[in-house]
Amino acid sequence: MNKLVKNIIKMGLYIHSIVKLRNKAEPQFPDSPKRILLVKTHAIGDTIMITPSIKALRNKYPNAHIGLLTGLSSMRIIQGNTDIDELLAFDETALFAPKPIEIIKLIHRVRMKKFDMAFIFQYSSLIHLLVKAFGIPFRIGFDKDGSGFSLTRSVPWDITDKRWTGDVFLDIASLAGAEITDKRLRINISGDDIKFADAFLKSNSVTDKNILVGIFPGGGKNTRDTVYQKRWGVEKYAAIIDMLSANYDAKIIAFGSSDEEKLISRLIKLSHAEIINACGKTNLKQLAALIKKCSLLIANDSAPLHIAIAMDTPTVSLFGPSRAKTIIEENEKHIAIQSAYPCSPCYCNSVFPGCENPECMEAISIDAVIFAVEKQLGKLCLIKG
Repeated sequence: MNKLVKNIIKMGLYIHSIVKLRNKAEPQFPDSPKRILLVKTHAIGDTIMITPSIKALRNKYPNAHIGLLTGLSSMRIIQGNTDIDELLAFDETALFAPKPIEIIKLIHRVRMKKFDMAFIFQYSSLIHLLVKAFGIPFRIGFDKDGSGFSLTRSVPWDITDKRWTGDVFLDIASLAGAEITDKRLRINISGDDIKFADAFLKSNSVTDKNILVGIFPGGGKNTRDTVYQKRWGVEKYAAIIDMLSANYDAKIIAFGSSDEEKLISRLIKLSHAEIINACGKTNLKQLAALIKKCSLLIANDSAPLHIAIAMDTPTVSLFGPSRAKTIIEENEKHIAIQSAYPCSPCYCNSVFPGCENPECMEAISIDAVIFAVEKQLGKLCLIKG
């Protein structure tokens, strides 16, 4: 039997197994699951956006033990969430490398927990099969073009859906009959995180009387994807900073990870204003505590933007490849500037066609950002006045 015939037989058996799975009678939701696993393996911003779903599911199942499986990169931002009983963190790079030994260890580790129900906030068939390997009998997740074949119940994932992603995630909780009463994003910061922020700002001569504006010119990278095309030009950020310093006597604090130190160094060189450099000097919770102290955060589509929203800090955010309406719920506290470039947005639900020159971000003018920033600071002055 030649290789082609073998592959055809394998494909036939695969399709048959899918049809067999789909033809099964739809199972009923467990009345009182004792142990529930929530799954969001990576992406800090998305992990923050599932917190309303976590709250809804906790309200639906108040007596259940709820665990969350998430990657090491997202672990710290979700720590302290009182709706979660157990945090199962793992090296999520094992999913993309891949690292089969690490995957086997993870399967063994989670199987020992004996969860009886899982909510999977991803549409990847690989993740769905992984959760099935955990031995969890009832699994709810997203189906995108047939990716949910191994789930016991699924919600369609439509790449043309223009709703806020937090609402899309809530579809999973709604399928279980959870009542959606609170859509706030949640990050629990500790007293130590607040003390760190206070000490850091004091050491940089920042008081409560100052207008403190946070700047995040980086982003565009998570465990799986690298989309630096999300970044607005650092020289344009420098122009905004100079305006803020000259017109508002604002204190400026620049945020970034240790990987973005060169970017922040360039920003500092380009600007004529004094900039407090917090790049690489915080963990995620300390970053959240500092952002909470800011009067305003100006950022690209990134994790710090989601953190600011969770911390109730006003924002001005810039979008080119990604669609602003799916990332944030725009309201009086949050102004999103979507590029008017013809091909924007193109980065929809993790599908990025790729381009060498992010002309969509370049098309966002300094004047447009200044207008939005002045609008936000005008509200702040009215409140303080």
